[in-house]
Amino acid sequence: MRLIFLILINALSAQVSLDYYLPNSMNYISTVSQPKDVLGFQIGDWHLRPDQIDHYFKLLAEQSDRVQLIKTGESHEQRGLYLLVISDPSNLKQIDKILTERQKLRDPNVSRSVNIEQLPAIVWLGYSVHGNEASGSNSAPLTAYFYAAANNAKTIELLKQTIILIDPHNNPDGLNRFANWANMHKSKNLVADPYSREHRENWPGGRTNHYWFDLNRDWMPLQHPESQARVREYHKWLPNIVTDHHEMGTNSTFFFEPVHQNRFNQTTPISTYEITRKIAKYHQKALDEIGSLYYSKEDYDDFYVGYGSSYPDITGGIGLLFEQASSRGHLQSSIHGDVSFAFTIRNQVKVAISTVNAAWEMRSELNEHIRNFYQESLDLASEDETVAYLLGSNDPARNSYLASILSQHQINLFNLAKNTRLNGYTYVAGRDMLVPLKQAQYRLITSLFKNHLSFADSSFYDISTWNLAHSFNMNFTKLDDEDRLNDIIGKQYNLDHGMVKSVELGKSNYAYLLKWDSYNSFRAINRLLKNDIILKVAQRRFSIDQQEFQPGTIMLPLAIQRDKSKLIEEIRQEILAKDNIITYAVNTGFVAQGIDLGSSNFAPVNQVKPLVLAGDGTSSYEIGEIWHLLDTRLELPLTMLETDYINSVDLANYTTLIMTSGRYDISNVGKEHIHNWLKQGGTLITIGSAASWLKQSNLAELDFIQAERINSETVNVRRDYERAPAFSAAAAIGGSIFMTDLDISHPIAYGFEKRDLPYLKRGSTIIKPLQNPYNTPLLIKKNSLLAGYISKSNQQLVEGSAAVSIIGVGRGRIIVFADDPNFRSFWYGTNRLFMNALIFGQIIDSPSY
Repeated sequence: MRLIFLILINALSAQVSLDYYLPNSMNYISTVSQPKDVLGFQIGDWHLRPDQIDHYFKLLAEQSDRVQLIKTGESHEQRGLYLLVISDPSNLKQIDKILTERQKLRDPNVSRSVNIEQLPAIVWLGYSVHGNEASGSNSAPLTAYFYAAANNAKTIELLKQTIILIDPHNNPDGLNRFANWANMHKSKNLVADPYSREHRENWPGGRTNHYWFDLNRDWMPLQHPESQARVREYHKWLPNIVTDHHEMGTNSTFFFEPVHQNRFNQTTPISTYEITRKIAKYHQKALDEIGSLYYSKEDYDDFYVGYGSSYPDITGGIGLLFEQASSRGHLQSSIHGDVSFAFTIRNQVKVAISTVNAAWEMRSELNEHIRNFYQESLDLASEDETVAYLLGSNDPARNSYLASILSQHQINLFNLAKNTRLNGYTYVAGRDMLVPLKQAQYRLITSLFKNHLSFADSSFYDISTWNLAHSFNMNFTKLDDEDRLNDIIGKQYNLDHGMVKSVELGKSNYAYLLKWDSYNSFRAINRLLKNDIILKVAQRRFSIDQQEFQPGTIMLPLAIQRDKSKLIEEIRQEILAKDNIITYAVNTGFVAQGIDLGSSNFAPVNQVKPLVLAGDGTSSYEIGEIWHLLDTRLELPLTMLETDYINSVDLANYTTLIMTSGRYDISNVGKEHIHNWLKQGGTLITIGSAASWLKQSNLAELDFIQAERINSETVNVRRDYERAPAFSAAAAIGGSIFMTDLDISHPIAYGFEKRDLPYLKRGSTIIKPLQNPYNTPLLIKKNSLLAGYISKSNQQLVEGSAAVSIIGVGRGRIIVFADDPNFRSFWYGTNRLFMNALIFGQIIDSPSY
């Protein structure tokens, strides 16, 4: 087998013909153009850009009555997102009727009326969510051509009973970035040396989208337009099978599912695994025929519900992951010989066709699987002691952002008919939400709000928990009384519940006050600051006009800026309309209780001018999260500086310097440059492993706790050699949620009501609390693991450690986040700490003790 494999891949440094990719001796419709005729070169000769794929798909839709092209949305860079629909023309003419019938499969009240024998199977072929894993997207035109043009009896019959959806580029912005890189480095004489520049992209690479997010983690959080469009279309079409075409290391072979049974999500029905095993036989046959090496049941998992291959599993479909050894360019040497781009494309074509064949031949079983999945979901919900979840906070904006995610997942939400007090919290009608469990998405709902603590396997490809109640810092209660549910359930929840609709804003000649209790507060005051309007922040609580105002309240004094009265009023109205925040009018500086408005405990608030170090050695994920946060939510420009230029830039032009996790090679001159800026009043924010650089550079005295690489309780126990990888994986801190204690009097915590704050611990940066008792505003509590896997020894090390530390340097300060507070943009709870560090960093002192 290895000899065959070597011959095949070595032969492909030369150009290939169409029959290398597609079945031999096939009769094709002559009026349908081959990809080569349109592109001017054979697939695999060059890396395709998204626009080239789109152009070919548009032409197919014009040439073939089997084909329709649907635009589903746009990426951040305004590239089109498309689904190419291929089926028999008779199916395309009645597509709405077919989709109506498919939706009935979700409703047990009517699902038995559906004739599943007559209902076409739907297969969704999804390609290259990681843009630099390009063989998937480059195979899409070949698969599309095959089903649009093949004129044999089998294909004609298959299309009568099957609808094929081709999602050609899950991540067009990343794919475009990588295509340009690979093509600009291509030589006429292909270079297979792995160290050649072609195979080693510049930072940040093409894997991620415009904001450097991994879109194969975004099916659940839905923070990006690419994912939002995909999930919307997924629920519209309700496909039986969804493929997720990826690439892996060049020295690998080809992976297809199933994964190991212990590495499935616990909420996924066992029938999903069994069907996946049946489908695997089709891939086995297809790859055996061409001599390609492959494997399954190792390396990967289907645990995290945000993958493209696991989300379908938990919503009624079958998700299939494919991983092809990558050429990362046009030709690269490997332990199996030279891997050509054409070879990687061919394997992707073969498993796409084998998937479609499986869907066609198994269509009755697959349709029955969807019907049974939703019937069983309601049965499980009926057996569950919990009948509903209640979720809420005092921040309608944050509630709305969570409700938007749930609604996009087709989860039914309801308002409360009346205020309801449970577990010490009053859930407010018209603001908070109720999620009944007796609904179609029962399995998804329970997964989104489950505190995962029990696991069949301790190895995880990604995070082991993702409870949205924790990530949004929500009050959360499980309701187990159905009579109580019927008593408090209200109307369908609207995303603007609790938002300020239309309010007559009071006028003042003295001052306006803005409470710091909304997720949108930063964006609101940024509208004022960028217009050079003077603001101050209260560092103590006070009450005036029978209103309570907490630390963090923003005051806009009027007497010193009357020349801007008209502008201020316009911005107040904009804040109300766009940020749903009221600015309160007060006509005196004398308060009933607490600090007066002229007190020195009102500190100036200045416009934030942030600078983040970027480039080689830094975390593009963390920088992308910051960029996305500032650009799309806060409307705040962010300067991204290549680390090499730190010596040259005048740091006095910036209020805040941000360093994410990474390896920094900053000269002594650069370190001194940063140190001097800090002493003059600058704010340095570090995230994750950047804290190690602080200590190595003598900028901060931090004591680190070394995470255990193995369980210390069994360190001297003899083990079998083959178990080494499993023990190593079990020691990783891949993502666990702990409860922390937050000093809500500290400026970094302004706007928080409770000392308890759920916190995601991910990575090995564990920091001891500082000696200064005032400078550890966020501490991981003892015995506080809420969800996720972590070894017992590492759990003991993490509990009691500092999550946020403050270090004074002259008139400046360093704010140290031990972990990423902005994780994948759906940790709306802790990323308010990061926002506070930006806006209030300038007023944070290091008190003496």
